[in-house]
Amino acid sequence: MDKKMEDDDVANAHPFLRYIEKQWHESWEILMRGFKGFSSCSWAMQQHQEWAGLRSWRSPAAPPNERRRWGDAGPEMVATPLDHAGSFSPPPRSLAEWGALILATPRPLSKAHLTHHAYKLWCSGALPIGVAAAMDSPARPEKPQLVHPRRVPTAKVLGISPSVHMIHNLAHIELNAVDLAWDTVVRFSASGGELDSQFFADFAHVADDESRHFCWCEQQLNELGSSYGDVPAHNLLWKDCQKTSASVDARLAVIPMVQEARGLDAGPRLVERLKQLGDDRSANIVEQISQEELAHVAVGVSWFLDVCRRLECDPAARFKELMTSLNVELRGPFNHKAREAAGLPQSWYDTAMDTKLEQKPLSPQVRSRQTRSKSFVLCFYTGRDHLFLPSRGLLEIGNCCVFRERQSPLEKLVLRSDPIQSSPEPSKIPRCRCCRR
Repeated sequence: MDKKMEDDDVANAHPFLRYIEKQWHESWEILMRGFKGFSSCSWAMQQHQEWAGLRSWRSPAAPPNERRRWGDAGPEMVATPLDHAGSFSPPPRSLAEWGALILATPRPLSKAHLTHHAYKLWCSGALPIGVAAAMDSPARPEKPQLVHPRRVPTAKVLGISPSVHMIHNLAHIELNAVDLAWDTVVRFSASGGELDSQFFADFAHVADDESRHFCWCEQQLNELGSSYGDVPAHNLLWKDCQKTSASVDARLAVIPMVQEARGLDAGPRLVERLKQLGDDRSANIVEQISQEELAHVAVGVSWFLDVCRRLECDPAARFKELMTSLNVELRGPFNHKAREAAGLPQSWYDTAMDTKLEQKPLSPQVRSRQTRSKSFVLCFYTGRDHLFLPSRGLLEIGNCCVFRERQSPLEKLVLRSDPIQSSPEPSKIPRCRCCRR
């Protein structure tokens, strides 16, 4: 009888359980409908961590940085050599017109001084944004000679010290960065109604920072017995700029988020190299410049996210799409810590990270070794019928084996659908340490 009563209780409970299940499914559907408008772009915006110092860097209460000379204890305040306000007739009346004038100025130090003067006028509230026509390329001095990047001579070939060579290369990058920032202001000044005034304020600020960095480098070159223009240089930075003249998001992705970010990667290595040479003063200058470049990357990331939000697109996918369409190479090694601090996620630029993400759902156990033939062998235990092709190596899923052997200058891909044991020439296939096949 007890058994019969228990069965009756379960039978009577079934309708109630079915009711609870129905209500749960209805609540879940309502919740999902609420999330329909929550796009991947919105999710990415919430996940992004802004650089901690961005607000203070942008603060209008902060005066322009006057530490434009490098002293014994570091940067020192110095007055601008000339008052350029009355040097032109008629003088520029907007920030964009100042930018166009600076881009048309060939002398590097004059370009740097004009940049600082224009930024001080902007900070004082004396200039509107305005509109100006962009140039195809900025004015350049007769020296340095511009050559292909692979033809830039080494310090040994030129008979100069490595410190002079490295600081000159950095000075060339900083001078280009001044023009890149002003070109961003001028080229997109016609879109002032769509872009916030803070956009133009930020890139005028970037230009001012870069002009100060150039002054430090030029001063150090002079103290080392050289000057800017003594070493041949390349024009690769401006060529990348020309690729991005058609859209704001492309400009932000390539200039601050790629070119400026490379400064975060190379800065610590350059500092270490200079210290090994015993040139602590040059090392301190490079270290300070590298620290200040973090703000420029952060500004680019911030505005890239803003543009992606307006376009309603996923910023990570858009960044990768631009890198592919513009044929921009993302070269390591990367300073992941500095990039992360600037708000640039590793998954955006590190292709190795993409490989890890693709492997993660399969949870493979990966081991590798290098054989005498300099081929890398990888063995994946997945338990699934998914096929993942690594850049080079051995992938085993069941009885299916894919072997990729690196052959310079080409790669040879051999696809085998039969087990390795039945291979007619097993000796030619490297053995995997994992499975001993």
